[in-house]
Amino acid sequence: MIDARNRRIGKKINGQLVQGFLYLGNLNPVAELDGQGNVVSQFVYGSKANVPNYVLKNGHTYRIISDHLGSPRLVVDIDTGVVVQQMDYDTFGNVLFDSNPGFQPFGFAGGIYDIDTKLVRFGARDYDALIGRWTAKDPILFAGGDSNLYGYVANDPVNLMDKTGLLWEPSQATVNAIAGFGDGVFSVITLGFGDLHDIRTFLGIDGGVDKCSNAYAGGTYVGYGWGTVVGIGITGKVLQVNVNILSKGNVFKIISKTLKVGFRVDQAHHGKPWGHSHTWKW
Repeated sequence: MIDARNRRIGKKINGQLVQGFLYLGNLNPVAELDGQGNVVSQFVYGSKANVPNYVLKNGHTYRIISDHLGSPRLVVDIDTGVVVQQMDYDTFGNVLFDSNPGFQPFGFAGGIYDIDTKLVRFGARDYDALIGRWTAKDPILFAGGDSNLYGYVANDPVNLMDKTGLLWEPSQATVNAIAGFGDGVFSVITLGFGDLHDIRTFLGIDGGVDKCSNAYAGGTYVGYGWGTVVGIGITGKVLQVNVNILSKGNVFKIISKTLKVGFRVDQAHHGKPWGHSHTWKW
């Protein structure tokens, strides 16, 4: 069941409602309902926009541990540490293993996963992992950035994602790594006096950067190394230019010519008024 805003709000089997969802905004389910409208579970979002961090269900709180795309990998009871669900996927999102099907509704890249049809809902469209394509063409047509209106994230499901079903974007890990790399380079250039956080904040693009992530840390170290190598290269080039100048005797030529001009000026004006005109040659 899809509402007027293209959100999956429920599921019917043989005409009977068996599942429902309540949303916060267009993309984030905050509660799962049964066929009678009773709350089955609630979802708490935190570190990722497309998948919750916690599930509140049957009086227990569970932590969803997801990968860089937002695909749930483990669901853990925070009180006992027991893993109540484990999920594995292939590159395009086919579920290879699910220890507790239906325990929570999120699947590949944080979309809403249907255990019967195997389709994953991302905003405006359903994704079929079996064929690696959308089941409907892009509602915004070629403005989605792909000449194939049914193609999923430019055939790069490892690094890209599409939360809305309209436009693909880098995964959270890619964003963190790029931000870390930029901050690392900037830190080297400024001798450790800052990063690009203020610039990203000014541009309104810093909200999704997780500085505590491994991807950010890795990007930062690479940025440190790259910035250092480039800095050494620039410094070496400057020194090489200076050495070339000195080796060619250009500095000594300039000094010599300056002394010659000074000597000629002194000779020309010796015993004569300074207003007397003279012409000198190098």
